[in-house]
Amino acid sequence: MDRFRQSFTTIDTYFANYVETAWKEFKNSGEKVDWDQQSALQKYILGGCLACSFSWIEIDQVYIPVNVETLEHWILLVLDISTRTITVYNSSKGDKDDDTIIREKIEPMATLLPFC
Repeated sequence: MDRFRQSFTTIDTYFANYVETAWKEFKNSGEKVDWDQQSALQKYILGGCLACSFSWIEIDQVYIPVNVETLEHWILLVLDISTRTITVYNSSKGDKDDDTIIREKIEPMATLLPFC
């Protein structure tokens, strides 16, 4: 049964907003991360935001709910720390424009999370 065991944590919906804010600062600063300015992100990564949260050092995957406002739709991102990949789960099969919107929505995470 241990081979089916997952080591994971979840985060709340505010995380995506914090990443978007950090990403804007990252782009405006010449692609540098000022971690002193990103204490909210650090709390998530270190497991200090939710009662059910663990430090990312202790887990393999992070489940990240993301609201794509322009599509009025939620998607789920699964960050696999060991493989450094993000899998996008989208229950709504849209057209290419929807895919572009989702790609733009997750770009901040795809860009910043490797720095974490």
